[in-house]
Amino acid sequence: LDAAIHTYIPKSPSLWQGVTLRHLLTHTSGIKNYTGLPGFGLSRRLNRAGFVHELSTYPLDFAPGDFWAYSNSGYNLLGYIIEQASGMPYWSFLKARIFDPLRMASTRDRDLIHVFPHRVTGYEWYDEVLQGRDYELTDLFAAGAIVSTVSDLVKWNAALSTTDLLTADSMKEMWKQARLNNGEIYPYGFGWNIEEIRGIRRLRHNGQTAGFSSNFTHYPDHNLTIIILCNLGTIDLAAWIAHGLAKHYLPEFSLSRPIPIFASQPAMTRRFKTVVQDRLEGRISVGEFTVEARSSLVLDHTETMYRRMAAYGALSKFELISEEKRPQGRRLYYRAAIGERLVLFRFDVTNDARISSLIVEEEE
Repeated sequence: LDAAIHTYIPKSPSLWQGVTLRHLLTHTSGIKNYTGLPGFGLSRRLNRAGFVHELSTYPLDFAPGDFWAYSNSGYNLLGYIIEQASGMPYWSFLKARIFDPLRMASTRDRDLIHVFPHRVTGYEWYDEVLQGRDYELTDLFAAGAIVSTVSDLVKWNAALSTTDLLTADSMKEMWKQARLNNGEIYPYGFGWNIEEIRGIRRLRHNGQTAGFSSNFTHYPDHNLTIIILCNLGTIDLAAWIAHGLAKHYLPEFSLSRPIPIFASQPAMTRRFKTVVQDRLEGRISVGEFTVEARSSLVLDHTETMYRRMAAYGALSKFELISEEKRPQGRRLYYRAAIGERLVLFRFDVTNDARISSLIVEEEE
């Protein structure tokens, strides 16, 4: 795991020399996320040499291990490393080592040349119109180009409670939080977010790509797993559904339960309450957000959500209920009362006090 990736990708660029397999697995490599970069259109077919060449023209975002930043590039490179180490094509390896042993008969690569029953089309909203969006993703492959079913993923989930697929030591390593170069811990393992939400341990991962979204969440102390596959590519949609379902089985998640209220950060609380109030009234406090976060402020589904919440009534309470230190800043949770509804706002804040992410959770 701590071998340098150039061991398996001999022609990798010199600026990747300090990157290890562990860095790729934990999204701490610093290699740029190819999503949205010029030359990486979803319909463009790239082989390994082409992918590595295109990606090597970009500098690292940070030194390997210094920070955490989600990068699909790392998991594509891991796919190439699997091919190099096993001597097998990536999809053949998955079939032989995972899909066939677990009898996941409906799980495979999603190349559009294949014809198989009950295949669904992916959709997304554009200008409040639902449109089909099912592009070829096979060559940018290991970061997400699998088709599956909930029934097959139940088999995958069952395998994680035995040592049939992975050893106990491998699973322990997979579910261990990443340690950064400065010694700080980041709540991400090998392809898993590793969290504690309101005192409950949670292992999960979301997925979103052209026309599709997904969520796989496991609550190890409650023997509960929720799997959502959705053919609508709205970001975090599957996660919202999964979290809503979890509340039916884990009443501790309800926003109406007593939660400790923290009186710290009064100035920031006032700022963020104004941000929420502006959104409810149809305004956007653009200057409060990082440049990278601003594109998400005008998405159709985001604006629709705030219009819906504004109809609940006036924003009254806005209370800080939790605060977490993170490597690149802080995460703050606020419980708000809008009319008679309770809403949770999660603010990710950079070290210079700009909002890098704003996630909303509504009480059912």
